[in-house]
Amino acid sequence: MLMRLLFLLSCFHLFILTNSSSSTHPLCHEDESSALWQFKESFSISEHASDDPSAYPKVASWKLQGESNNCCLWDGVECDEGTGHVIGLDLSSSFLYGSINSNSSLFRLAHLQRLHLADNDFNYSQIPPAIGNLSELRSLNLFLSSFRGQIPLEISMLTQLTSLNLSFNPLKLHKPSLGTLVQNLTRISELSLSNVSISSEVPDVLANLPSLTSIFLKNCGLHGEFPIGIFHLRKLQALSVLFNQNLTGYLPEFHQSNPLKILKLAGTSFSGKLPSSIGNLSSLSYLYLSGCYFSGSLPASLSNLTQLTLLYLDHNSFNGQIPSLASLSQLTSLSLSFNEFNQRTLPWIGKLKKLFELDLGGINLYGEIPVSLANLTQLAYFSFIDNNLAGQIPSWLMNLTQLTEIDLSSNQLQGPVPSSFSELKNLEIIGLAENKLIGTVDMDIFLKLKNLVGLQLSDNNLSLHISNNNYSINATLPKFEPLCHDDEISALSQFKQSFSINRRASDDPSTYPKVVLWKLQGEGNDCCSWDGIECDEGTGHVIGLNLTSSLLYGSINSNSSLFRLVHLQRLHLADNHFNYSQIPSRIGHLLELRSLDLSYSVFSGQFPTNIFHLPKLQVLSL
Repeated sequence: MLMRLLFLLSCFHLFILTNSSSSTHPLCHEDESSALWQFKESFSISEHASDDPSAYPKVASWKLQGESNNCCLWDGVECDEGTGHVIGLDLSSSFLYGSINSNSSLFRLAHLQRLHLADNDFNYSQIPPAIGNLSELRSLNLFLSSFRGQIPLEISMLTQLTSLNLSFNPLKLHKPSLGTLVQNLTRISELSLSNVSISSEVPDVLANLPSLTSIFLKNCGLHGEFPIGIFHLRKLQALSVLFNQNLTGYLPEFHQSNPLKILKLAGTSFSGKLPSSIGNLSSLSYLYLSGCYFSGSLPASLSNLTQLTLLYLDHNSFNGQIPSLASLSQLTSLSLSFNEFNQRTLPWIGKLKKLFELDLGGINLYGEIPVSLANLTQLAYFSFIDNNLAGQIPSWLMNLTQLTEIDLSSNQLQGPVPSSFSELKNLEIIGLAENKLIGTVDMDIFLKLKNLVGLQLSDNNLSLHISNNNYSINATLPKFEPLCHDDEISALSQFKQSFSINRRASDDPSTYPKVVLWKLQGEGNDCCSWDGIECDEGTGHVIGLNLTSSLLYGSINSNSSLFRLVHLQRLHLADNHFNYSQIPSRIGHLLELRSLDLSYSVFSGQFPTNIFHLPKLQVLSL
């Protein structure tokens, strides 16, 4: 009996030891603790080094003595439970400021599998070649961390990598090229190099990486024809090559097993028709094809894409009839504007009850404003600009209480401006210009709209009346601004997207990134109200662009969307960092320019002499 009891007690003791050891953290190796501490000490903490509002200095809680001196317990550090080796370091958004070089103690952490240093400021240092010493790395994330220069060849030697994110740094990928970088990364699943200067064709080798689930190559200067085989990668769920203006291609036939969820080709030179087989992409949630060269009719199979939340097909050359999209019940954003449709009505539009944003400008709509819009109670923005809509502005429109912007300009609308506009308390912008509206507009209607910043009533047969004598016109009337033209909004947005924001790109201590407040959807999407933009009060054309001291980092060339702003009179880009690019000769094509300021902006090369021949230029500062 005693032996049996002793045996049970020993088993119980073993059970306690086993469970207590499994609940404790492994002990950090002293050499790795020292390496981490030296890495911490090589940086200062600066609140300006991270943009994420939830950022905090993780390393501030690290301690070498006393309680919590086990580095496996330090914030952002992960250790192997068996060996105690440091296998993960996540100091993303940690306010780190300083430089890294190949002598950094970081590279003594030979067992690292995950290194995440995103959203810090590494002071435009280069990515050290010693990164290649971390041969066990599976995930490397240096997103938005102020690295610059050539991406080192040594990254291509990290053959265990499954995730690589170097986006939004002023980096180059020339030698090695994109093809050289990825050809050995046979396990890569996530590849993100947006805003990295690649300036090459998309290599065919990407189509031979079977583990790829996401590719993000936005604004990389890519050109040539996009390899069709990439669309057929069996695991690919997200593909974004936005704003590579010289990148051509077409859409293939899609198989039913294709797992694509996100497809973003806007601002490229993709062309051709949308294949009927696009309806096989049953998982697709984002289809963003704005500003390309697609043509032909829209396939009826678009109605099969029932998971879509965003559908942007604007600014292409689609024609024919728009098929019913009533089955796309998850849509929150729909833009079909400025195509060549032969369309009169859209009877199905009212069935898309989750719509937040609706842009149907310039698609040849006839008849009255569709009454089915009354069902879209979530709608915050809608534009029917440049159609042939007639009849009066309907009273039911005032039931759309979430509206912040409404644009009905350039139609054939008749009758008075309804006084019930005052019921739409959230309105910020109203566009009713270039219609056949008549009567007297009581300005008290608009004075009640406290958020209103843009009102356009020009080119109608209207007179204004202010009934309350207590109002002083100069003091009390809201500041009504012209509405921006869609093509100029697109040009400005692409210009913004061609740069990264870097805190060291400007010397002025009061500098701030003006373009971060620019919005394409929702509140504040009229470019005439954007910071740094000036529009003509009569025409709405952009006549001034002042982005002086705006932390812009990147290059400008003659293909820049900037040069689509043909009405520009003032162009001020001083105190930014344009990465030693040449001043584009196409500035000499902006024939309305009166004032040009490019001082302190890190341009190089020969000054284009045609600028001296601009007929209206009065001020030139270099």
